[in-house]
Parts: sequence; structure tokens; C-alpha cells
Amino acid sequence: MVHIDKNRYKIYTWKNWMMLHWIINPGLAVNDLILRQRVPKLSLLDKTIDKPRVERTFIPCPHCNTLHDGRTWSTQNGTAFKNWFGLYCKDCGGVIPCLTNALSFIVLVVTFPI
Repeated sequence: MVHIDKNRYKIYTWKNWMMLHWIINPGLAVNDLILRQRVPKLSLLDKTIDKPRVERTFIPCPHCNTLHDGRTWSTQNGTAFKNWFGLYCKDCGGVIPCLTNALSFIVLVVTFPI
């Protein structure tokens, strides 16, 4: 389990409106199913750094506790799309849990037998 300093980081989970938007917006199912963009279940925003939001976002690996730069899986690095099997930690190879869009989940459940 990752220990997070709540004084240093603002924690974003599915309860945040931006993350909830990813889950409930049916239009984002295209991003989830076809483009294979992923949104991690847990994101951290460093409150101590005076830089743009994108440069202050970190994604923790639940397996090895490594904090990955949020831009690791971005269009800037050419890795925003085609994450077919999820996000992976570059240090330990573990899977970083991601959110699933509600409509995507329904489509996957209905088409599972196929």
C-alpha cells in the first residue's frame, strides 16, 4: 500500500468530479474502448511545486510505490493511446489500476461471450 503525504499531495480518486466525469460520460466510452486511453484510479497533485498542473501530477504504482510523472502516458510522449491492457509501471512491471467508463463496462459485459 502506498503511503501518501496528504500535506504535500492532493489526492484524486473516483470521487473527484473530473474522475467521475470519465466514468459516467457515455461519449468517453470511445476513448476507453477504441482509443484505449486510460485514467488511473489514483492521481496525486503536488501542492508544493509551483508549476503547471500537468507537471505536478503523479501516478503511484501500488506494487513498488514508485511515483510516475503524470505525462508518462501522454500524447507528449506518444503513449496516450493503445494502452490495451492498462498502464504498467516501468520499474516493476505491475499493472496500475485504471477507471472504466460505465458504458464501456456495459459493452464489455454484453460482448464478453463473443
